[in-house]
Amino acid sequence: MTSAVCLTSVKSPKPERRYVSIPIATLDPSSCYKLDLYEQHGSEDQYRLFRGRDFPLTADDLEKLRARGVKRLYIRTGEQQAYQSYLRDNLSNFIENESLPATQRFQILNQVTQDCLQETFERGDVTETVEASRDMGRHTVNLMSRADLVAHDVFSMIKHDFHTFTHSANVCSYSVLLAKGIGIVAPEQLEEIATGALLHDVGKIGIPYELLTKPDALSDEERELIQSHPTVGFARLCRREKLTWGQLMMVYQHHERMDGKGYPVGVKGDEIHPWGQLCAIVDVFDALTSDRPYHRGQHITEVLAYLERESGRGLDSGMVKCWTSIMSRNC
Repeated sequence: MTSAVCLTSVKSPKPERRYVSIPIATLDPSSCYKLDLYEQHGSEDQYRLFRGRDFPLTADDLEKLRARGVKRLYIRTGEQQAYQSYLRDNLSNFIENESLPATQRFQILNQVTQDCLQETFERGDVTETVEASRDMGRHTVNLMSRADLVAHDVFSMIKHDFHTFTHSANVCSYSVLLAKGIGIVAPEQLEEIATGALLHDVGKIGIPYELLTKPDALSDEERELIQSHPTVGFARLCRREKLTWGQLMMVYQHHERMDGKGYPVGVKGDEIHPWGQLCAIVDVFDALTSDRPYHRGQHITEVLAYLERESGRGLDSGMVKCWTSIMSRNC
């Protein structure tokens, strides 16, 4: 039984990071927050103080940084939580600030979404993950509906690495693009799809990071554990209020295939919920275009060609055609 699987791993401890980078686009001089801001100096592990917490950051400071081509500053690792709280508290203001380019607003939203998911995933708090996903899903639809964001903007601004929380944030943005592409326009439905996408890998909470990123071939036991995540995710969410059947099927069926060769059940065709079919396409697209420990992400044209080969076999042909059109036209 999957529940009996127990894995142990031995790994050398990673050196603790002293500083983490933050985009300067997320810094608002009018907001009341106090952080020591650092600039990278010389080698990768050398930093110098740019502006102390007791000295207000000005718009002129930010303009001078941009003029020098500086896009990121650094904060001490211990201040990450304060920074994330600042971003969340001001997120609506960022999204609605039309003086900021849409790409900058999307970058801020994407960063906040990743940070929220990482924090809740690492704590293993499913309730908090659901609430954060609902909030971030609403913000994603709000921004993508009000701003002139096309697929190129989304693809170029996201991180293409395969951390679970990064992947979930990417799948959220892609799901909204594809949902709009197939004609779903009601904000309520788009928000449900965005939230379902952020939750689609919630069953991976608790699976060792070393296993999720293992570069070598998986053992049967390891593969069984990883392939249990749709079932585990569904079990964690199915009794929670305010989650729709479509959202639950995004969690449970995003690895099912139209020909019945998917998992966890092997259902086929119309037995797969349309939102599950939608999530499957963008899940594969992001997985193949993202860097993993064992291979670089593939070029977008290669991935679209793969999706077309899977069209009508493993993936819904109409949705693949729509997604290929969206990405080919804009990327």
